[in-house]
Parts: sequence; structure tokens; C-alpha cells
Amino acid sequence: MRKCMQGGKRKAVKNKTAKTRGAEVRVSRAKTRVVAKKKAAPEIRKPRRTDGGRAQAEPESGQDGNAPPRRAARAPEAPQKKEAMRSVKAQRGERTEKPRRAFARREPEADTALPPRSVEDSGKKKKRGSKGALSPQENGVRQPEEGAGARAAGEASGGKKEKRISRHVRILILGGLLLVSLAALLWVYTATGTLNVAKVEVRGNEVLDADYLRSLSGITRDTHLLKMDVKAVESAILSEPYVAGVDVSRQYPNTVVLQITERKPSAFIIQNGKFNLVDQEGMILESADAMPPGLIEIRDLDTQLLFPGMEVSGLDFATVTSLLGSLPPALREITTAVGLGAKGLYLEGKGTLVIYGEASELPRKNTIALLALSGLVDRYGAVEYIDVSFPDHPVIKPVGAG
Repeated sequence: MRKCMQGGKRKAVKNKTAKTRGAEVRVSRAKTRVVAKKKAAPEIRKPRRTDGGRAQAEPESGQDGNAPPRRAARAPEAPQKKEAMRSVKAQRGERTEKPRRAFARREPEADTALPPRSVEDSGKKKKRGSKGALSPQENGVRQPEEGAGARAAGEASGGKKEKRISRHVRILILGGLLLVSLAALLWVYTATGTLNVAKVEVRGNEVLDADYLRSLSGITRDTHLLKMDVKAVESAILSEPYVAGVDVSRQYPNTVVLQITERKPSAFIIQNGKFNLVDQEGMILESADAMPPGLIEIRDLDTQLLFPGMEVSGLDFATVTSLLGSLPPALREITTAVGLGAKGLYLEGKGTLVIYGEASELPRKNTIALLALSGLVDRYGAVEYIDVSFPDHPVIKPVGAG
């Protein structure tokens, strides 16, 4: 009877599902690991900080101290309990599990070959880098060999050096050709007669002859256009009293242009039987033997010996020229002389003396003088003088009047 009961129990135990047995095995293994770790772990003291900021070790759980003792580690199961469990399992017919020893996990060596990837792993996602991009090896890109890359880099650097050297050589050659060309042109234009003056053009002259001005400039056919001294040419032409200004310019390859500005005579001064022509600024232009037509004589002016090129100056001359400059064309046509006498400025026209006095209100005085000379002289006949010193009260004195 007893044997039959034991056999039934064994069959019942064997009929247990694999799930129940696996759960019990896992529980027993977990308990065994916890106990082994607690035995192998050293006792750790938790540091604490004092008022000075330095860490100190706390006392052990069994020692005296202000801090509460650390929680004691879970005590391993008592041997009696283990024996009881084994006896119960032996009665039930179960296989007793020996506690596994805690082995340190052995890390694979660096040069150990990795096992081939299984079919399950191939379906998983490939690991990516920090930025999520696949590496070239994982992406299937074939990397060039180290020797081939070095050779390619060397060939590229060598090609760049050759190109750089060839470019420098071309620049040097072009620079040398340019220098040689410039030197040849400079020699042609300076050492040969290619740029010698062949023509001198004179412009703006009315009184002076063009050939006279060309000879005065000193320019010849042997004059080099680049070596010509422009300042010397200008000074030579300005020595002529009739020339007020000159502009000397070059026109390549072999022409010089002289732009002349002439002076115009406005009056003449008789001295030593010579008629000395003078312009508005007082420059004596020339000394003529005959009276020049269309010019007004300046009288009663104390001057030095006059000659062409001399400049007459002084207050008296400036006063007389102010009257000359203010004369209208109609009055200038009938005026024969102006001067500065005892009663001041005066002019003479149609044989009649017109007294101006001071050099003030000249336009009004000119208008009265023109009316008197063109109308009243013809009505009254001979007139001794006309006084326009006071334009508001002009005076006309016929000949023979008291």
C-alpha cells in the first residue's frame, strides 16, 4: 500500500508542467546569487561631512555614534531551514539543486574572433554612429587600400607642383618679353630720329607773322619731340610784347602746336618823334614812325623813355586808361586824344575840349559829351570847351563868349 502511494506521488510530481518547474528553479538560483554577492561584497563605510567640509567615515552599525546605523545586510538562510527544504524535496522525489558558485564573468580577449552573425541578428537594425550615419564598411562602400591612396595623393601633389612651376615659367617669360619690347621702343624713340619735329603749327595770331613766331620759338627739325623743353619755348615766345600768352603742345608723332594769345593796342604815346603803341595794361607793343590809324593819343603824361616791351605804370596812367576803357564806340570814333591836365581828365573830339574833372560818373559824362559833340557843336559852330565835371549842370562855352 505504501509503495503504491509513493508511486502515485512520483507520477504527480512528474506531471507538473515545465513552467512550474522553471519558475522554482529561477527562484532558487536568484536566492543563491544574492547570498553569494552579500558574502563576497566588502563592508563599505559611508562618508559624511562635518562643519569643516571634510568627509569622515561613519561608524559601523554596531559602534557608538550620532548617526543611525546602516541597514544590516540580509542574513543568509539558516542551515536548519535548508536541510528542512531538502528533506521535503527528497520526500516529494524532486531533484535537489546545488547552489551555483559565483564565477567572475570572463571578458573576451581583444583578438578573439567574433562568432558569425546569426539569422536573427541579421534582421535587427544596424548600429549607427553618434550622428546616426552608417560607417563606410557597414554601408558597403569599398575603401581604397592605404598604399593606393598614398600613391594617388603623391601623384596629385606632384601634378600641382608641375602646374605651379609651369605657370611661374610662363610669367617670367612674358615679363622678360615685355621688358625687352619696352627697351626696344625706348631706344627707337630716343636714340633715332623717329620723333623729330617735322611741323610747327601756329594758331591765334593776327598781327604777328607765323614764320616769325616759329623762328622765335627755337624749334628746328633736329628737335626731338620728347626731349623738347616746353618751358624754354614758352619763355622765348613770351619775349615778344604782342604775345600775352602761349600754349605749347605735342602732337605725335612729329608735330608741335603753338596757340598764341595776342595783345591789342588801345592808344599811343608820342615820344622823341616815335609813336609808341600801348595796350590797356600799359605794355609798349612797338615804336612806329607813322601815326597808327584808329588809335587815340595819350597826352600830358610824364613817363620815362619808352621802348617795346616796357610796361607803363602809375596812378596817372591808370586814371587815363580808365577813361579810355569807359568810352562807347560812337564817342571813341570822334575822340582824338585823352589826357590828364590841370583841371583833371579831359578828351578832345572834333577839335573841341571836353573837361571830365575827376574819374567819377564816367558813363553819364560820356553820354553828355557825345550829345554835345554831335549836336551842339554843329549848331553853335566853334566851341571853346564843354565842361561835364558836374553832370547835373554841364557847361558849354562857345568861342568868343565872355
